[in-house]
Amino acid sequence: MTLNRRYAHRLAVSTAMALLFVLPGVTKGLQWEYEPNREGTMTVEATKDGAVFGPVLFTGTVAPGGKCSGTLPDEVNDFQISFAATDGSGLTVEQFKVGLIEVVENPAEIIYRLLEFARVWKIKGPRVEIPVLARKDAPLTAFVDLGPVSGVIIFDGYEVVEGRCTELPGYLFGTTPLEYDPTVRLDESPFRTTPFTGTVSTVGKLILSEPVATPVASGWGLVIVVLLLLTAGALAIVRRRHPAVHSLSTRG
Repeated sequence: MTLNRRYAHRLAVSTAMALLFVLPGVTKGLQWEYEPNREGTMTVEATKDGAVFGPVLFTGTVAPGGKCSGTLPDEVNDFQISFAATDGSGLTVEQFKVGLIEVVENPAEIIYRLLEFARVWKIKGPRVEIPVLARKDAPLTAFVDLGPVSGVIIFDGYEVVEGRCTELPGYLFGTTPLEYDPTVRLDESPFRTTPFTGTVSTVGKLILSEPVATPVASGWGLVIVVLLLLTAGALAIVRRRHPAVHSLSTRG
């Protein structure tokens, strides 16, 4: 029984040490938050290389004074918002996509790629705020490269010429669905659309912030918790049995 007690003690120590690495500071994915300044219906989706990835992150109504938020899966490298106003303004954004473009060089060619959101915050810093924009009475598409975005001042509206806006570096506006092509020339955007010229209005603010550490365990953490409970049970059994064995040995 001494061997059993020694084994249980070692298992308890090993489990406790593993928990030190698993439980504290468990990291969630990149956080997104949307603050509307227009009433409307909105859908938020995670995407990967331009295609929808996983379940819808949010769908429902939004209004000034409220907000919605969530966590982006680590695997995705962009995500998109669609919005239609219900306040009579006629503002619509059909596809508002956000991502971080980087250039990949290899012996054969130089191409674009989108950076996974699990790594975005390490480059952009702890918090990025950008305006979500819509066009009146007609669909609008937009892609935002988070690389050039820095300290954008959020106004009520902006003027766009041939898909670009001076006050909004990294934004590309269009009138047709965005198409992703990472093999285009380096002076072009890997997202293609028919360039839009005109006025766009702000319908809300999108906030991206770095992952947060929480004491919530991951799947492996939960497994280790179960092992710890089993270990505690084993120790309790050993402690109960040991005195009985000791008393028998002393009766001789």
